[in-house]
Amino acid sequence: MITSIINLYRNKLLGLTLITSIINLYRNKLLQNTFLYFVVTFVGKIIPFLIIPYMTAFLTPDQFGLAATYAMYVSFFLLIIGFELNRFIDVNYFKVSEEEFSVNLSTVVSVVLLSSVMILVLTIFITRFVNFPEINSVWICLIPAAVFLKFVNILNINLLRNEDNAKLYGVFSISETLTYSGLSLILAWLYHSWTSKGAALIVAMCVFGAFGFIRLYRKYGIIFSIDKKVVQKAIKYSIPYVFGLNLANIIFLNSDKIILKYFYDYSTVGIFVVAFTFASIVGFVTDSFMKAWTPIFYRKLQDQDPSVDYQSVIVCISLGLVSIVSIGLVYLVMPYMIDEKYYEAISIMPYIAVLFIPRVAEQLLLFYINFFERTNVLYGVVILAIISSVFAAYFLVEIYGVIGMAISMNLFIIFKLAYYLFFVKQFRSS
Repeated sequence: MITSIINLYRNKLLGLTLITSIINLYRNKLLQNTFLYFVVTFVGKIIPFLIIPYMTAFLTPDQFGLAATYAMYVSFFLLIIGFELNRFIDVNYFKVSEEEFSVNLSTVVSVVLLSSVMILVLTIFITRFVNFPEINSVWICLIPAAVFLKFVNILNINLLRNEDNAKLYGVFSISETLTYSGLSLILAWLYHSWTSKGAALIVAMCVFGAFGFIRLYRKYGIIFSIDKKVVQKAIKYSIPYVFGLNLANIIFLNSDKIILKYFYDYSTVGIFVVAFTFASIVGFVTDSFMKAWTPIFYRKLQDQDPSVDYQSVIVCISLGLVSIVSIGLVYLVMPYMIDEKYYEAISIMPYIAVLFIPRVAEQLLLFYINFFERTNVLYGVVILAIISSVFAAYFLVEIYGVIGMAISMNLFIIFKLAYYLFFVKQFRSS
């Protein structure tokens, strides 16, 4: 009898312990945000994923290729107009007072606004003398204004993440994805042209940039104001990103369109873009966790938490395993999600998707470089991009065909990982 009572008491304690553990797990801020970012990233990936069967039915591979080329122009304008100044704002959120941060934010927004106006005037002048292949110059002239608003939206979303405001982050991110995807689908159904994706892209950037500006104005009181000292610090911080990391990423993400167009045609470019779209789904789980981990990681570094390096290794291993499983799942469902004329993309996808495994470690090492403001090392990334995404890509495509392009993308991530690791080990041990 006494033994039964003791066992019952123990079972109750075990039950209470289990309930307490579940409650604590639910209350864990990292897990809450990870789940929310997971849902947001999942929706962000799944919506374009779900409309692919219809988009591949409405648009030919040529049209997909032209849409990808237009998106390439947008990414180029974003680099030269935004000048990666959003990264300066991102890292300074944790380092300066609220008043100083508001001045920094106002200065950066004002500088980018002036930059977009000057680039718009220059673009109008250039398009009078230069023709862009198969893309009307009017579409090119729409980009600078839209890019300014896109930059504001990037600032807004990054700050929502830093504020641990995952819910509002989700509202902005999902709404933008729904707008772009829904409008793309409707216009593709109506017009069967690449401009359906181009128009949807411009509209989504403008609408959510405007909403983002309103939120930043209300939250931080941004005004048109330029502080020369802030400009100097921001540009000094951002230049290595512009002429280093992001120039390298533009080469990495767009060399496929140029090289494949050189060897093949827009149709092949379109098929490769579809393969890359499916491959990028592999990264949605890792990206969702990284979005939640970023502010925690920076705070741990700020507090000099000795466990941060060990935790980073665990994150890399865990998310790497998740990526491997995801590749298999995407490969299984892909044949049911695309039109027959895009079936060649199925065999290309795994070669691209593999890059998301080392990419996790590469992202974490970049966090170290950002926090310790050792951004000068990023200049070297351009050389890695030229070696892997231009020279190596050219010869690999010549030898292995389209698969060679995917291999070159993996080379870039691996080169970048080794390069970052070399420098992070140096300044972490000093």
